[in-house]
Amino acid sequence: MVFDSFYVSLLSEKYKTGGGGLLKGFWNGFTSYRKALRNVDVCSSIVYECKIQG
Repeated sequence: MVFDSFYVSLLSEKYKTGGGGLLKGFWNGFTSYRKALRNVDVCSSIVYECKIQG
């Protein structure tokens, strides 16, 4: 889920400051996304796909 870190960061800034905080929220989301690319095992949103044979 590519945009999950951006969305959560923007919402967190909105609730923390009571305003927009668009730039800071975007930056926090970007740094979180960049860290997640290096180590997928520590991501908060990992999508598993199951395929049923039949």
